[in-house]
Amino acid sequence: AGLGAAREAMLERPALRTVLVQLVLSAASDPDEGTRSKVVRLLCNQLAALPGLGDVIQQHAAAALDTLLHAPPPDTGLAEWTMGEAGRHCELYATLCVRHHELLPR
Repeated sequence: AGLGAAREAMLERPALRTVLVQLVLSAASDPDEGTRSKVVRLLCNQLAALPGLGDVIQQHAAAALDTLLHAPPPDTGLAEWTMGEAGRHCELYATLCVRHHELLPR
């Protein structure tokens, strides 16, 4: 319900897009796989096409991917990256690559 409300508000009130997309992006690496999956689909399938949001979403995804370079993972209390932690930080970027092949390294 919250994701749908955020999407509708972004469609109806373009002035709020920047603030609202940041809220949605904050859930793109949610520990809950179901929530994260819904957020990633919303970002990639609907919000990335809105004016001004595609670049913001791609930059956030790249920054999340860059966190994998840090050891130990930030804000987790873990000594090293686990597959689950790494996956939740790269899911958005990997999903964006399906539609935007230019994001893949050459």
